[in-house]
Amino acid sequence: MITVIEGPTSQYGTQTLQSVFTVKDLKEVFAVDNYNREKGRPGEEAGYQRDPEQTRIVALAKSIAKGLVVATSIVVNNRDASPKKLSFDNKGVTQINLPKKLWAIDAQHRSLAWIELYDNAAEYGVSQKNIGKIKVNCSMYWGATIEEEVLTFYDVNHFGKGIKIENRLE
Repeated sequence: MITVIEGPTSQYGTQTLQSVFTVKDLKEVFAVDNYNREKGRPGEEAGYQRDPEQTRIVALAKSIAKGLVVATSIVVNNRDASPKKLSFDNKGVTQINLPKKLWAIDAQHRSLAWIELYDNAAEYGVSQKNIGKIKVNCSMYWGATIEEEVLTFYDVNHFGKGIKIENRLE
């Protein structure tokens, strides 16, 4: 069971939640719907996520192993939400079973970096047990359609703006 906090309802009527779970839990449930051009337009049949870049994943895993704390939320969808509508207490809190699969909307590389580090902890000089206990912040859509996932993915990535490397403080 995980504790979740009621978030806003999306413009498409989907309930969103805020939660925290561990890297070990993330490894068990994380899924990515990568785009396959041969199957057509982005969406239910062809997927929509960009292919992961292994160099980015490994670089982030190395940084986390050296002590980087990544506190930004991953954004995922529980496609098989049950019950369809959650009930919350008067503070907007409830408990749910960790879904069997959480589909990435945003933070594929961050999630895969944590999983890389967990799977190959010894190669990074860290304890798998300790990596497995790292807490991951999560924004979860509760039963969004794949179309909503695609549109949310687009909005998050289209409106986000990268920063120039010279803006980094050394």
